[in-house]
Amino acid sequence: MTQIVKKGISEEVNNSVFFSLSSDGNNDITLYGQTSIVLRYVTLAAEEAVVKEHLVSMVETGTTTGEGKSEKIKDEIKSVNVDIKKCIGMSFDGASNMQGINKGVITHLKQCSSMATNIYCGSHGTNLVMKVCAKSSVVSIHFFGTENKPGNVQKLKTFLYGNSRKRNNIFEKCKSLLKDANQSIELAATKSVRFSALQNATNQLLTLYQAVINCLEQISNDMELKMYIRSEGLLSRFQSYETIVTLCLFKEIFTILGPLNIILQGETLDFLFAIMSVDVSLEKLQVSRDSADQNVILSAVKVATEAQLEQQIFVKNRTRRKKRLDFDETEVE
Repeated sequence: MTQIVKKGISEEVNNSVFFSLSSDGNNDITLYGQTSIVLRYVTLAAEEAVVKEHLVSMVETGTTTGEGKSEKIKDEIKSVNVDIKKCIGMSFDGASNMQGINKGVITHLKQCSSMATNIYCGSHGTNLVMKVCAKSSVVSIHFFGTENKPGNVQKLKTFLYGNSRKRNNIFEKCKSLLKDANQSIELAATKSVRFSALQNATNQLLTLYQAVINCLEQISNDMELKMYIRSEGLLSRFQSYETIVTLCLFKEIFTILGPLNIILQGETLDFLFAIMSVDVSLEKLQVSRDSADQNVILSAVKVATEAQLEQQIFVKNRTRRKKRLDFDETEVE
């Protein structure tokens, strides 16, 4: 069956004038490196151009060097009877073994296909931006966690969905008091610090925020000392001004970058539309940055009000004094 599918893809690619190549790697559950190879090309159906994109292989690389990975990719493309010289575009992530000027995969593949243009994966770049944002402050690190240390969101999910049926039942009862559309939503994990994981965790926690607070309050009142300490600790964190503002801030960022991330992974996406989408998202981020103080605080106050929390007092930053030189006559900021 595999050979029949590959043969059909091979015939379509060979009938088209050119094709582009996308490849990415990751470790499977046995910690062996697996590399995906995807071909993108255009076919004519009823005199209409149709863009197609197919996964042709998942290959165990066994090496992380640019030369080794490029040889695996060339061998797999050759195995489906496709000429690598017809490749006019390549898209990889930003790893040095892929993008390296001297020994990267791109450098080795361009020796076989000089027409190929390297296009850095936009979706991967967006994911890296969000990973940096999630580690941009102590508050966000405590909130989302890191690859090796769970954050408060993951700790909350583990606490409510752990081995205790009693805690889970309390949470389900608190959810039943929400609107019908929200009762089936579950808290998302953040074990993987990826765009989709962070976005789901933020949106779902905001949706279930009132149920989470009510649940933690009930657990702290009804259970033994150990559970009281854990629930009170989580309650103080998720009722804090910092947590609520962090939630609202990242929701605003995800509202802009979420659609962009989906667009950049679209099968029928063309180059010009991708550039336009990035420019529009950048403009929205700049507008959001300029008005972030007002919008985020208003959103945080709304969330706190709906959860019947006490009004937060926003502490002003202390005045900073600018270092003055002997010849500088500027006033204190």
